[in-house]
Amino acid sequence: MDRKRPPQPGDHWKGCNSARAAGTAPIYAGEPGYDESMDGDGDGIACEPHPDAGF
Repeated sequence: MDRKRPPQPGDHWKGCNSARAAGTAPIYAGEPGYDESMDGDGDGIACEPHPDAGF
């Protein structure tokens, strides 16, 4: 999944749906907007696409 826009300083998302809607997902650890609570498997990638999601 390619991002439509890179994370920007000051980004803060209520959840992955918001980050995806903005086109900035997935978000990697260390990037603006990354939050461990959105990284379900703890691999340093928040809001990553699910293999069965079809995107």
